[in-house]
Amino acid sequence: MVLLRPPIGPLDPGRVRGLFDLAGAVTGILMMVLISAFVLTSMSPLRFSKWLTLLIFAMGSVLAVDGALSMRTGIDRTWHRRRDGRSARLMGGAKITGAVYALLMVVIGVTL
Repeated sequence: MVLLRPPIGPLDPGRVRGLFDLAGAVTGILMMVLISAFVLTSMSPLRFSKWLTLLIFAMGSVLAVDGALSMRTGIDRTWHRRRDGRSARLMGGAKITGAVYALLMVVIGVTL
């Protein structure tokens, strides 16, 4: 769950960033680059779907790891909101469910 922390000063849980937040930002930027490349170049729809499959795999993997850590520790930080206890474990279960669906979409994308 914890990927980034301030380089100096005390470790404050409020300033720690989650892996899910960082991966969401990176995936969003890569998605914009992919769509722009598809529109502006002669990229084939098949190649576009393969690259999209890679992005979905990356996001599904991050969801699975972040969900497992939330379930194990009982701490979740998603969308700049910290959850503890039962609500964190429920959010972790929801992330794992989303990861399963994302990885099923990856299987479909790989078979294209």
